[in-house]
Amino acid sequence: MSEPILINGNIDSVTPKGMGRIAGKIPCYVPYTATGDEVVVRIVKQSNTYQIGHVTQLLTPSPDRVQPPCSHFGSCGGCQFMHLSLHQQRQIKQYWLESGLQNAGIQATILPWIVSDEIVSRRRIRLQATRNGDWGMNRWHSAMIEPIQRCSVISTHLQQIMNRLPLLPPAPPDAQLDLIQIGELVWIMIWGIQGTQGEYKKWHHQLGVDGSRWHHQNGGHYEFGVTSGTERVGPLEMPIRMGAFTQHHPELLESLVDAVMQSYHGQHMVWDLYGGGGLFGYQARHRGALGVVIVETNPMAILDAQSHVLYGPSCEVIESSVLDFLDTKKSDGGADWVIADPPRCGLGGEVIKRLLNRLIPEITLIHCQWESMIRDVGALVKGGYEIKRVQPIDLFPHTIHFELVTHLIKKKGGP
Repeated sequence: MSEPILINGNIDSVTPKGMGRIAGKIPCYVPYTATGDEVVVRIVKQSNTYQIGHVTQLLTPSPDRVQPPCSHFGSCGGCQFMHLSLHQQRQIKQYWLESGLQNAGIQATILPWIVSDEIVSRRRIRLQATRNGDWGMNRWHSAMIEPIQRCSVISTHLQQIMNRLPLLPPAPPDAQLDLIQIGELVWIMIWGIQGTQGEYKKWHHQLGVDGSRWHHQNGGHYEFGVTSGTERVGPLEMPIRMGAFTQHHPELLESLVDAVMQSYHGQHMVWDLYGGGGLFGYQARHRGALGVVIVETNPMAILDAQSHVLYGPSCEVIESSVLDFLDTKKSDGGADWVIADPPRCGLGGEVIKRLLNRLIPEITLIHCQWESMIRDVGALVKGGYEIKRVQPIDLFPHTIHFELVTHLIKKKGGP
């Protein structure tokens, strides 16, 4: 068996993948490090162009380091930046955004970050079963499951349920458990644990969630408890059914909506694309939009959108992909303002092409991945739009991700 390769080095930057870099002829990328760290690294992967290493010894720590508030940090893959202060995390993310825009030749006004320093930043957690039947989370860049007993960034209510998980029977390795909190309610979605309806009801009671929703898939389909919760955003209450998408960070949801609605100034027709439960379309209608079209594919989210007050003659919820919607006559009238909250991969070239053909006066994009934001915005700028503002929101602290709200307007006389 060959001896492990060890190298000494200094971390000179943190890459957009969250790994620190040791510069050299063949750069080495090291997770859970900070700019200024002096480390001894064991090489675990090597190619002709890069290496990946794991820290075996921290010789000199970076001044940016802090004590992680979670004992599982470094083995659980849920957080990548917990060893850095929140201020330093945002500085790194700001640099990625600025350098990405600059490299793409895009000029933009970046507003000050919207942040919350609350440690609780997530109200959903997905757990996987280990080979021993324990519950845990994937390690970073690995299929291995790290057993965890406590998560520092979830609510007290979700942590109390996690504490009771050992009461369940040992889970097979393919089992999966989602805990999702809306208000005081918790939805449980579970895959891979076989049992009768009576057993599921017993487990439901043991976990202490009798008033909440239990959903089981594979080997049976049993549902107990309430079917939906409500989310208050400003003056409006929104129904949310189990299975529909909800934003993670409870403290910043209203700030996100305000950042999007800053672009509303009396537009008559609004399209809310990738609209989910109609969060943004609902807000636009409340502010006076005469017509709102929400386009979504998720059946549960569509039911949420249809149950809002906005559902009426001038407001429509369409079950369709965005691309198909833009190819139908329903989109022929165009819109004064388009709101689009695409998946992490972004809008994509075909959707952008059709939006450009519509000559829409204003577009507001919500991205959770800055690289896809730069691709989408760059294509729209080339198509005749200009950026009015970019609003970063630290919706995912302790991770490499963040939210971006970008407002664009059509140039007069542009292509």
